[in-house]
Amino acid sequence: MTAPAPTDGNVRTIAPHDPLAAAPEGFIETYYRNGAWHSRRYDSEVPFSTGRDELDQIALGSQVARWNRLPHIVRTTAGEIAEILDAC
Repeated sequence: MTAPAPTDGNVRTIAPHDPLAAAPEGFIETYYRNGAWHSRRYDSEVPFSTGRDELDQIALGSQVARWNRLPHIVRTTAGEIAEILDAC
């Protein structure tokens, strides 16, 4: 699978299993791993919040995304992008 050519003319290949596939530059991400939902910044491997309730984590991730004026990516339990909420 290839992404559209960026403005610099280089073509990037994105593997289907890549957790950052199709992700915008700079984002907040809510994802499921090891029996819990997590929210983290794009530049950190460590989540800033973890919990068992999906909706709580989505709400928290959305709030942090708004504070930072970043998009919020919500992933399914399989790791696929379910939704990208625009920065407000």
